[in-house]
Parts: sequence; structure tokens; C-alpha cells
Amino acid sequence: MAKSLTDNNPKLFFWAKFFGSFSFIAPVITLFMLHRGLNYSDLLINLIFLVVAMFIFEVPTGMFADRFGPKASFIAGQLAFTISLTILIFANNPLIFYLSWTIVGLGITFFSGADESFIYESLKESKKEKQMSKVWAKITSATFIPAIVGIIIGSILGKDLIEKQFVFLILLTIISSAIPMFIFIFLKNPKVHIKSKEVGMFKHLNQGFKTIKSSPSLLFVFFHEILIFIPTYVFTEYSQPLFVELGISVPTLGIILAVFSLVSFLLLRNLSRITDKISGIKLIYICDFIIFLGFAGLIFFTNSIIISLLAFYSIKLLGLIRSPIFSQIKNDYIPSGSRSTTLSLLSVIDSAFDVIILLSLSLIADVGLNLIFIGCLFLVLIGLLFPIRIKVSS
Repeated sequence: MAKSLTDNNPKLFFWAKFFGSFSFIAPVITLFMLHRGLNYSDLLINLIFLVVAMFIFEVPTGMFADRFGPKASFIAGQLAFTISLTILIFANNPLIFYLSWTIVGLGITFFSGADESFIYESLKESKKEKQMSKVWAKITSATFIPAIVGIIIGSILGKDLIEKQFVFLILLTIISSAIPMFIFIFLKNPKVHIKSKEVGMFKHLNQGFKTIKSSPSLLFVFFHEILIFIPTYVFTEYSQPLFVELGISVPTLGIILAVFSLVSFLLLRNLSRITDKISGIKLIYICDFIIFLGFAGLIFFTNSIIISLLAFYSIKLLGLIRSPIFSQIKNDYIPSGSRSTTLSLLSVIDSAFDVIILLSLSLIADVGLNLIFIGCLFLVLIGLLFPIRIKVSS
């Protein structure tokens, strides 16, 4: 088989993700925001600004990716991330934090849909699209080795939780965030993306609507994914203060996060071995059930460090390995040509749910973490009501 120009895209994208994932501020980011004067409600409002930005920009940036190619979209998105980090240095009131998170939301939309579309179409050009879950799992794994380095360095350099330590960690993260922009230059847009430049942006939008309207099974898959993903994301936001309340030191928290990153890396690199023995749909339901148990443990054993650790690893690890499987299932339903726009339209629905859910949780956030986890448990139960079906090849 002749070598395609896009064969190197997954490897290049892997390394871009790798170098862009050295977040030295990550292990103490929530504690940094609390240090700068934010409260628990403000943390959720940050997320609300992020998802509102995603809601506003999802479709325009998806159309941008289909019209001008994913390479341009990735460079723009990475630039937005770098700007948002720079703003954090000067964030001394909630409004500036909201601005930073809004720009993060914009940056996410430049990747949302475009990244999956880019990799799927690159594989399809070589007739390897059925390897999407395996390849996407490996690309996702790229974030965890640098995360381990970032967590260890960040938790050591930020152990005193003082101003100059926080600023230094942000500066280190800004430097690492700029590297992927240079790697993205060497990507090759798949032929379908080159051809899609000849199509008007609103035609991509129309095709995306048609795809979603004609595929109710795709919507069920999507609702199942997001209604259980959102609680795992909310939990990530509150895991740092949860452990601090339990008396765990910042360096120990760094070790907990580093272990999570290492296990995540190994799981994602070997996900295909797991799915060879357990079907993707069955694995998703197993993960969902254990995530449910994790939230139940947090609710009924509030002050137990052991239960909290077990819940942390079960919710975050199993929430993570669902993503590549859902990526394969969703992309099999979506035709080439307007894939980025279609995925972005789905993300708009996701953002709408995010806003409603996060606003609801923000009203009870300052009551305590336990009430937030009860809300998350309820969402997991709703997500389980939506069936998952694999597209049957015609």
C-alpha cells in the first residue's frame, strides 16, 4: 500500500499533545485560585464562563476547521491557551479569572471536533479508520507522562502555596504551551479537508444538522457520554480541596496525581488489549457502574481517606478510558466532509447541558462538597438511561 502524506499525522499530533501537556501549575491550580480570593462558587462560575464560550464558539470554529483545515485551527487554539495562561499571572479578581477561562473555552473549541476529525480522516486515507479507538487512546496517553513531570515539579515548587511560587509555575507552563504551535506547522491536512475548503462554511453547517437529525442513535450515544462525563469533570475541579480538607499535604497530593497519570498512561497505551477481550460497549457500562460506586462512596464515607482515594482513581481513570471508545462509535456515524462541524454541533449541545448543570451546582456549592457529589451521582443515573448502539456497516 502506498504511503499517504497523512501517515505521520497521528505521531506528530501525539508529540504536540506531549509537549503541550507540561502543566506545572495543574497540581495546585485550584489552590492558586482560592489563594487569589476565589470561593467554591467562583470555581464553578469559572467553568460556566468556559462552557458558555464553548457554546458560542463551537460551531464557528468547527466551520473554520472544515473551511480552512484543522492545522490552522490547532495553531489558533494553542495560541488561545497560551494567552489564557498569561492572563492568570495578572488575575487578582474573579472577573479576570472569568476572562482567562473564557479564552480557554475558545481554545478548546478550535480543537473540539477538529482533532478527532483530523485523526479519523488521516487514518481513513490509509484505510485504517477502524483503528481510531486504539490510535486516539495512544494520543490521549501523550498527556500523562508530562503530567507526571508537571505534577511532581509543581507540587514541590508550589508546596508552600505562596505567590511567587504560583507565578513561577505559570511561567513554566506558558513556555511549554508554546511548543506545540511549531509542531503543528508540519501536519498535513487530509485530502477531504483540502476538498472541503471549496465548500461554503454554511453548507458544512447544514450537512452537520442533517447528520444529527438522521441519526437518533448517535444522539443517544452522545447523551450517554456527556451526562456521565460532566460529573467526572466536576469531580476533577473539587478533588484538590477534597484532599486538603482530609489533611493531605500538597507534596502527597502531587504523588497521588502522579500515580494517576502513570496508571492512565499505561491503561490508554494498552486499551486495545482490554477491548480485544471486552467489547467497547460492555466496557463502557462497567466503567459507568464503577463511577457510580465512586460517587456513592464519597457521599456515604465523607471523612474516609481510603474511600476518597479509591473514588478518585475509579472516577478519573474510568472516566478517562471511556473517551476513545466513544470517539470510535461517534465518528463511525458521521460522514466525511463536514465531520468537524458535526462534532462541534454535538459539543454545542454538550455546552448547553454544562451551563444548566454547572449553574445548578453553583447554587449549592458553598453548602459543601457532599451536596455536589450527590448531584453528580444523580447525573450518572440519568446518563445510564440512554442506550449505546454501534453503527452497522451498510
